[in-house]
Amino acid sequence: MCGPPVAFALTSAKADERNTLLGMLEAALQRERRFASDASHDLRGPITAMRTQMEEALLHPAVADWPATTAAMLDSLYRLQAIVTDLLTLSRLDAGTLGPAAPADLKIWWPANWTAAPSARWS
Repeated sequence: MCGPPVAFALTSAKADERNTLLGMLEAALQRERRFASDASHDLRGPITAMRTQMEEALLHPAVADWPATTAAMLDSLYRLQAIVTDLLTLSRLDAGTLGPAAPADLKIWWPANWTAAPSARWS
């Protein structure tokens, strides 16, 4: 008899499939951890800025420039909102739930004086 028994070959193939699957799961987990780390880092900046601005204003409420503090807080909140919106978009893209992209009308970029297809123009 030549080669390994059929049962061994099937078991070996299943083990290879499982190892491949486990490798893919590990890679996905590492991507998720990196994403969470990046998201935390991106969110920390605006939150720290808002906390610092409020603590400073509350330390000296009589001399605090409340309109300027409020404007700075709003700027930080806009930054936070943009970051969270970007994170949600990335999450939806990864999950495939963003939906299909709408077709683009490329004719608006095509110069009116070009009537032939590009391959016909260059030959």
